[in-house]
Amino acid sequence: MSDLVEGRTGTWEVVIGLEVHAQVHSSAKLFSGAPTAFGAEPNTNVSLVDAAMPGMLPVINQECVDQAVRTGLGLNAEINLVSVYDRKNYFYADLPQGYQISQFKQPIVGEGVLRLDMPDGSVREIGIERLHLEQDAGKSMHDQHPSKSYIDLNRTGVALMEIVSKPDMRSAAEAAAFSGHSARHFMVCFATAVAPAFSPPRYAKDELALCGDWKEGMVSLYSSETLEPVRLALLARIMADVDAVLNRASKMSAEAKTRALPVAGGWSELGS
Repeated sequence: MSDLVEGRTGTWEVVIGLEVHAQVHSSAKLFSGAPTAFGAEPNTNVSLVDAAMPGMLPVINQECVDQAVRTGLGLNAEINLVSVYDRKNYFYADLPQGYQISQFKQPIVGEGVLRLDMPDGSVREIGIERLHLEQDAGKSMHDQHPSKSYIDLNRTGVALMEIVSKPDMRSAAEAAAFSGHSARHFMVCFATAVAPAFSPPRYAKDELALCGDWKEGMVSLYSSETLEPVRLALLARIMADVDAVLNRASKMSAEAKTRALPVAGGWSELGS
């Protein structure tokens, strides 16, 4: 059943697509032999590759590839015999390379499907657009010193699987089922991903795009902390702002907005 939001310009239907990230279940990182154990002393699980030392070349971890393929088979997805890694260039203080090794046009897993068992007994099939492997960044700590930020590179280079759904979900309940119960639990049951309870909140994040009219505009919400499904219930509240956004924009090009959902609840505007 769809979530419908009444706005000043008419009725809006919630359309949701998710990107679900999970840490690959592997004892070593994606492109180095450094360990991935959580809870180690800062900057102790760091190889020369992770630290981006000159002349250090990445070597793919076969186990991470195998885990991605296993997950793809469980999703009844297409396994691409040829996949390509790309550099995604951006600056993070905790990203020594200055880029993330990810996959863009040729991911390791293609289209598939994930079945959702809804609380009312119904079953929804959500299309999977792709699954790809990528590196995680490190951790910046801003609460250790009044005027300085500390960097922990233990997480740098840890393998992540990103599952991108098609925009097939039509309610916050379906999004909660996909994100909080189905996708990650599916990967944990297949022993291909680390359970969120035993990994940092970083590995439990979603990016959500909500559209009232595909031709008019979009409001995005980004949750960077934990994944309580109850927070997804706030999506309907976000949608109430859509027509107000459109009223401020021109008829030809609606203004896109990004919202951040903090731990305490509510939302804040990150920018357009």
